[in-house]
Amino acid sequence: MIKKILACCLLYAALPAQSAMTYTINPASSYVSSLAPVWTFAYSEYYASLPGEPAIPPTNYWQLNWQPVRYALSGSFEAEIIYSPYNPAIRRLQLSNFNLSTDAPSYAGFGLPLQLSLSNNGELYMSSVACYQDFFDIPLGNNWSCSGGNLGMVRVDSGSLNSSGIELAGGDSWQLPIISPLFASPSMPPPVTDYSPAYGSFGYVIQATTIPEPGTDLLILGSLGLCGLLTRRRRAAGLQKTSQ
Repeated sequence: MIKKILACCLLYAALPAQSAMTYTINPASSYVSSLAPVWTFAYSEYYASLPGEPAIPPTNYWQLNWQPVRYALSGSFEAEIIYSPYNPAIRRLQLSNFNLSTDAPSYAGFGLPLQLSLSNNGELYMSSVACYQDFFDIPLGNNWSCSGGNLGMVRVDSGSLNSSGIELAGGDSWQLPIISPLFASPSMPPPVTDYSPAYGSFGYVIQATTIPEPGTDLLILGSLGLCGLLTRRRRAAGLQKTSQ
């Protein structure tokens, strides 16, 4: 009977863990940043009035600046290491099952990357910059070349993976700054309602830790309890047959 219990314990302890691990975001060190419009005073122009004419008030000029504002970020996601079908030495970290909570505006379009290149020392990186390639999807022996520049939005994500967690930072933004024309008004202009210049532009910083998994000792204890229950039921069934 002891041999059966030990065999049962080894069987349950040897069960493989899930390949994808769950990571919980630390809200104290994680955030989303987005661009918000702010009117700033630029300068004033003064003109001298002619003799006998009413005084000419100064003309004030305002400029619309898009400044980054931080927003809270919390929640969880899953991460799993996948290997290139063409070269087992090339890996990526695949993120999935996002359960994120943030008060960042919807026009920012915040989202985490689905995959990041994973180096041997745990560095994470992915970019939409022209000519970036980690050769994950390129068969061995194939030549690859690229030419050209970047147009529109450019996304870059980088960070690190270690035994206790994931650190990520990045975002999606225009390569050129948003230039707003000057607005002449004696007082500050009304609030902005057109957020199109900032659509899809965001940044983020994430620090996430793994949810602890049961240790080997807990697996063995659980296996002992389960095997003991099965043994008691089998013994009780044998006693019933004997009594009959």
